[in-house]
Amino acid sequence: LNSNDMILGHKIRKIREIRGLKQEDIAAKLNIKQQSYREYEQKDDIPEEKFTAIAEALGVDPEIIRNFDEKNVLR
Repeated sequence: LNSNDMILGHKIRKIREIRGLKQEDIAAKLNIKQQSYREYEQKDDIPEEKFTAIAEALGVDPEIIRNFDEKNVLR
């Protein structure tokens, strides 16, 4: 798998980690259980309204998540 093949949930996880946030932080912002949020980080098929809410909780535009490519992340 190259980064362009990363599933959407994995992109969300990477961006969350880069931003120094925990799953609990995002779950709390979404008003859901951490366990429920964790499932989103395993999925590629996330309902649009939930995806938008996750992007907002991460403080990024949804397109940034969709186009996320690990190779473009400065370390």
